[in-house]
Amino acid sequence: MAWPIFALCLSTQVELSAQRTPPSQHEEGAPAVVLEDVEVLARRGSARISAEREFNGSAIDNLAAYDIAEVVRRVSERIGDHEPPVILINGRKVADPSIFTGFPPDAMVRLEVLPPQAAAMYGEASNRRVMNLVLEQHFRSATLQTGGSRPVSGGTSSIQTDLRRSVLADQSASFIGAQATIGTALRAGERSGYTLGQPGGDLTTLRPQTQLFSANLGFNRPLGEWSSSLRMDVRSMESRATTNVADQLLAYRNRSDALTVQAGLNGDLAGWTTQTSVNLGLARSEQIGLSDSRQRVESVGVDAQGSRRLLSLPVGEVLANLSTNFSASRTAAEGAAIDGQNGATVGTFSSVAFRGGVTLPIFGGGEPSGTRHSRYGDATLSLGGNMTTGHSGSGQGLNADLSWNPAEKLLLNAAITTGTAAPSAQQLYAPLVYGQPTTVFDFITGEAVQVVPISGGNPNLRAPRSDQILASLNAGPFTSRVLMIGFTYMRSDTKDGIGQLTVPSTVIEAAYPDRFIRNEAGRLIAIDRRPLNMASSLSDTVSATLSVALPVSLGKEERQVVTVNLNSSYHLRDITRLGLGEPVLDRLAGIGGGQPRRDATVHVETNRGRWHASASARWQSGYRLRRAEAAGPDDLIIDDLALINLRLAFKIMRSGPRPEGGSGGSRAVAGGQLVIEIENLLDARPEATLGDGRPAPGYGRDDQDPIGRLVRIQLSRRF
Repeated sequence: MAWPIFALCLSTQVELSAQRTPPSQHEEGAPAVVLEDVEVLARRGSARISAEREFNGSAIDNLAAYDIAEVVRRVSERIGDHEPPVILINGRKVADPSIFTGFPPDAMVRLEVLPPQAAAMYGEASNRRVMNLVLEQHFRSATLQTGGSRPVSGGTSSIQTDLRRSVLADQSASFIGAQATIGTALRAGERSGYTLGQPGGDLTTLRPQTQLFSANLGFNRPLGEWSSSLRMDVRSMESRATTNVADQLLAYRNRSDALTVQAGLNGDLAGWTTQTSVNLGLARSEQIGLSDSRQRVESVGVDAQGSRRLLSLPVGEVLANLSTNFSASRTAAEGAAIDGQNGATVGTFSSVAFRGGVTLPIFGGGEPSGTRHSRYGDATLSLGGNMTTGHSGSGQGLNADLSWNPAEKLLLNAAITTGTAAPSAQQLYAPLVYGQPTTVFDFITGEAVQVVPISGGNPNLRAPRSDQILASLNAGPFTSRVLMIGFTYMRSDTKDGIGQLTVPSTVIEAAYPDRFIRNEAGRLIAIDRRPLNMASSLSDTVSATLSVALPVSLGKEERQVVTVNLNSSYHLRDITRLGLGEPVLDRLAGIGGGQPRRDATVHVETNRGRWHASASARWQSGYRLRRAEAAGPDDLIIDDLALINLRLAFKIMRSGPRPEGGSGGSRAVAGGQLVIEIENLLDARPEATLGDGRPAPGYGRDDQDPIGRLVRIQLSRRF
């Protein structure tokens, strides 16, 4: 179904017209170019579409982040994004943007959040935002960050250290870094509110002892009109814990080691702007003490992407995007089956994927500056398709995205996606592994138990088919307070969707009795969470966002700005059908699981002098888990939960203006930053009762969340 789109993109041989340079507001640091009597004001690093929101150097510094990756994460949280954004560097896609996201925030001149239709224009899924990072031309820094965290209740603590060296010089970039994190174990005996009464329970670990070490380096270098990149990452992680299995204490250890290498190449070829990358990976993991499983994975992947303007029309430009991916892996696994028999598997898997699309202007013809040539505003239609084939199966899909600006500061967007996707090699053939024990409420016995989750692959999985509809409205910014509002509706309909069983409800256990493992006394001791196909699932969600900057007067002449970002979701429907003759699960009604119908997050932040203060709150409504299809006294009723986090940062550095042109230095030239964070400020914990008001087992003070209020202190120093 997708081949006509690929054929159109490949066969079109239209000579491109000269690229127009859109007029734009002159930016500080982007000097004018004078040609006789003509003065052209251009912004270095701009994307092909105007930004919906923009963060300048001052706004970026006010976030008090450690690196660019943290800036991107914080901005994503504030605009309500749930998917990781697509990252552009200086207006262009690059093979490996992670080479730049580890730089300090003041390596950026500005950050542009592009409107929703930009994803299709850059050949990406419509549910992902695009962010453009415009970097300094020259930058150099060495940063050391160290810190620790500890719950107010004590019992466990962790320390972290991060050392990085970053350099930007025109088109060249390089970095090298090392990180280490060590955390102590938290035992049940260190929490008086932990009420699970099992033999030896005081010695079981509620949180494992962990240690993580990693090192990475990378660089980006120009090759004439092209640029190349190389990145290497080494990572080693180990955790140790003790659990209760069949009334016996059992110590176990998990360890994983990984090496990844990625080489990339960017440039223009025959009118196409291309990015190509080669990824090599080697990973080993093992568990000793529970399942005694081992796995070794060797992988290679090749990604190639290209985009170009096919032609220029009076109403706008026709854009094309093509991409292909080849991946192959060799997996050698040895593990234990549920019946205790050991087995070894060796498999080689490969897949090839193609994706293509075109973006067509419908009416408008306006420039990115906002000038319109149509009374109906500007509208574009993006069409795309994809195909995948390999050892794990085949899939194909189509997508369409319509964006319409009927008026200034108003954007309507609608997207439809349909297709099938083959299961991954890990979903099919991952070895059986026992995970970190967790406390659950057993509806059959009416008691709380600590169960061991079982994960791994399922070679009998079928390829799921999904249909998604997304519609959104975004308005703003209005007034000097930068007021912006947005509404989104999303509908997802899936056949043979791949899921896992996490809640031991009577309805699900009756349908999958072999997935819930009990001992001779009938106590639940393990849940098999390996993936399986559900006959169908249907969900509908609406969400709203609000962003506003409020000026606060501190005196006759002194003012500061408080920014508020609110995101809220309301789940209309969440229904799953297990199969022919099996019960229908309605999670919002509490049948076969439970889900909050409403949730909301709010972020508030401000700056004054060297101080930065921010607070975030996350709230979810209460919900019910039914023991049977009808509500009853033995149901589990989960209360509302609100978590508040507080963050204070103090800059202990000398600050100076960014040099002309953004070169020769940075906004922060020396010093450091002290950050104090308090997670779960009010020490809220999940609480629940039974349907008749009795206290619910497994929901004591420390049963579901033994950490509670956590204090984290971090000190970073620039050299």
